[in-house]
Amino acid sequence: MPLRLVFGLSVFVVKGSGLKYRAEIDGLRALAIVPVVLFHAGYGLFSGGFVGVDVFFVISGYLISTILLEEHANQTFSLVNFYERRIRRIIPALFLVMLVCLPFAWAWMLPKQMVSFSNSLMGTALSVSNMVFWKESGYFAAAAEEKPLLHTWSLAVEEQYYLVFPLLLGLLWKFGSRKLFLCLVAIAICSLALSEWGWRHQPTANFFFALTRAWELILGALAAFFIRQRGLESNNLLSILALALVLFSIFGYDEQIPFPSLYSLVPVLGSLGIILFADSGTLVGRLLSLKPLVWIGLISYSTYLWHQPLLAYSRLRTTEDAGTAEIAVLILGSFILGYLGYRFVERPFRDKQRFSRRFVFNFFIVGTLLFVVLGATGKFTGGLAQRFDKPGFVQAGKFTLPSREQGFCFYNFNTHKGLEVGVQGTQCTIGSDNPESPSLLLYGDSFAAQWEPYFENLSQSLDFQLSSVTTNWCFPSLGEGSTAPAGHISRRQCLMNRQWFEKHYRDYDVIVLAAAWYQVYEHQLSGEFVDLLETVAADKDITVMVLDVPVLLRRDSVERAVYFPDQKVIEDPLKAEPAAAFWQQVTHTVPSAPNLIFVTQQQLGFEKDGTHKTREGYPYSLDGSHISVYGSESLFEECPDLAQQVEKVLVRFDNSPEQTPMP
Repeated sequence: MPLRLVFGLSVFVVKGSGLKYRAEIDGLRALAIVPVVLFHAGYGLFSGGFVGVDVFFVISGYLISTILLEEHANQTFSLVNFYERRIRRIIPALFLVMLVCLPFAWAWMLPKQMVSFSNSLMGTALSVSNMVFWKESGYFAAAAEEKPLLHTWSLAVEEQYYLVFPLLLGLLWKFGSRKLFLCLVAIAICSLALSEWGWRHQPTANFFFALTRAWELILGALAAFFIRQRGLESNNLLSILALALVLFSIFGYDEQIPFPSLYSLVPVLGSLGIILFADSGTLVGRLLSLKPLVWIGLISYSTYLWHQPLLAYSRLRTTEDAGTAEIAVLILGSFILGYLGYRFVERPFRDKQRFSRRFVFNFFIVGTLLFVVLGATGKFTGGLAQRFDKPGFVQAGKFTLPSREQGFCFYNFNTHKGLEVGVQGTQCTIGSDNPESPSLLLYGDSFAAQWEPYFENLSQSLDFQLSSVTTNWCFPSLGEGSTAPAGHISRRQCLMNRQWFEKHYRDYDVIVLAAAWYQVYEHQLSGEFVDLLETVAADKDITVMVLDVPVLLRRDSVERAVYFPDQKVIEDPLKAEPAAAFWQQVTHTVPSAPNLIFVTQQQLGFEKDGTHKTREGYPYSLDGSHISVYGSESLFEECPDLAQQVEKVLVRFDNSPEQTPMP
């Protein structure tokens, strides 16, 4: 019989031939979309809501294969017809969402975010967004929550699969259904095995790759084979067990479960069981056929498209977390827009009387080219940075860490890839060159280097010699411990810095120590720092000052507050807690001494008004961890506590006749 298809309805092939609508499949779609939306909205109860995507894969594999098998059996299969249906089903609603995303990206995205969005815009248009997001970050990364098109990775996986599957099916069809079935089983096993290897060795790639997801779609295809040969086998017990498997994964899984992997079999087999054994005669079939669930299932595709941009832009527009009421409105809005998209976009585009094949393909080609051009424009213009008036300190190059090009001493391997390990990393003096003035050494990692602008200004005011020995991840120690990544070149420079320090620290009147103490604590290296501190402080001719870390903030909140000064900066407890633990550990371990001074965050000036911003209204912070050159200079001007402590210390070493007192 000729095939009449309205893609998006849930069908199955009765034993032999013919298509029949299955309301319970739309109900299964509802069971997939609701947990996905609530998971992305941050509801902890739905900790495994991401498995809804796996359920969608199984449903898709089943429905598309059902149609393809029917067409091959009737000798009516056409690749052109197949891809026309895919375009009518997927592209119009997707392109609308992408188009609506554009003005909000323009208004709210920072340049770096715009570059990332532009990449995703091109990737989504070309059905390779899964590869884009694999390169950028993991699905569960914090920054991923702010990517409006992150969810399109699953569409890319499907489209890549359907570039190959119809061709493979056509190629193997002539060998008979049994050999075709066995071949698909073999491919599914290989794909599942690859995902098992992948989560252990390349977990991010494993999550996004079509090859490691293909087995989920193929199992849906195998269900289509099974039902076509034997018909739907109604089974109340097995369908209840299948539903239990899906529900268990939704509520029992979380982000720590490797996906895809053997763990994915739970929701996948559950979905498969519902497809195979649930019909209107079973309890599960009747439950999933309830009109509210069927309605949600019908609008599930457009709802899926809308929910991520709504949630992402709510996070992008402000640094403050959305409240319960706002999240509820966004969720409701996702379903309302999902209905409108289904009613006024999806359904009309499926009507061949309204939109011809020529129009549909032209629409697809023109739309794809448009989004690729727009994405390339955003990417190659640096995220359309000209949208913003850069603050003066950004234009002056002070929204950065100190560099040797700026006249400072930081030996930064991260930004200067050509740096070589050598004594030049230990030989840098700024400030007074008066041999009779006191000498001060700033020593540590980038968290010591960030204070170089502050101490340079202070040295000019108080007339002391300033040396700085600072290298990435090189916290003060006389041992070999490091917080740097394994094999990083800074490890070798750090060993040289420490050897130099052990030989020369007695040459200085004042030694200022600073580092990323939270990293030292997390790497369980606090003991190395304590050993150094006790060694140096044992020399009563040297005054040792230990600086706490700045107030640690969420990086995204800092970046937004630079371009949107009315935005608040938000503290980051994930870094603050280990930093506080380190500070308490060291201050309670090392015996107090007159020549040992611990300088707290409050004494550094960070808690003067709780805003963590300068008088001009911009953050002291550069990236949520370090302060910028601008922040360091501003603290010198606005918060004199540290300067006054240094002045008191230098008085007993000062042999010069003149000195400008601090206010």
